[in-house]
Amino acid sequence: MMKARRVVLLPAPGAGHLLSMIELGRQILQHTHNLSITILIIRPPSSSPFASPSISQHLDALNPETQASNLRFIDNHKPAVSEAVTALQETATITAFIVDMFCISSTSASLDLGIPTFVFFTSGATATCLVIYLPEMDRKYECDLKDLTKEVEIPGSVHPLAPSTLPDAILRKEEYSYQWLVKYSRLCSVLDGLLVNTFNELQPTAIETLTDGRELRPYIQSDHC
Repeated sequence: MMKARRVVLLPAPGAGHLLSMIELGRQILQHTHNLSITILIIRPPSSSPFASPSISQHLDALNPETQASNLRFIDNHKPAVSEAVTALQETATITAFIVDMFCISSTSASLDLGIPTFVFFTSGATATCLVIYLPEMDRKYECDLKDLTKEVEIPGSVHPLAPSTLPDAILRKEEYSYQWLVKYSRLCSVLDGLLVNTFNELQPTAIETLTDGRELRPYIQSDHC
């Protein structure tokens, strides 16, 4: 008997990330037949800013200590995510495993099982370009990005960006959030593709940069991005 076909989604904690992932699942179901959606939820501890139902937190809006705490909290769920994906694979054919960028460390199980694996950027195409380009910026600049005296050229950005406008999470090389993003942005190159929460009329330059592959190809090796 043929197994049911299923897409598994893994959002990061926080209302903004969860709602974006739910909407992605809804869009998938609208355009695909004979497919079900399973959403794996990482429940934040009550002490976390993510636990508040009245706010939509994003990691960039949190101070460095809280950023590091939340990233470690998500990473600590890798064994549970792996167990869940393995169990689901026994009863259904998982056609895609889609994770929030901040959950990208949990893709090891799906990659080991040969499940098509994608990362979902909820923050739009320009932010996606920035994250993908971050390892090159880390190589290019020896100082902290906050200490740069010139504007920074980012592939996909319409204009050069002043260092003061960059996300706080990447301003200081010694911060855990910076090191985490540099490390895991490289993982995008081994996944099956990127999904970005945007549309062409909103961010045409950044979307063209992601799709034509000329500027970011050294950092995204997948042919499906």
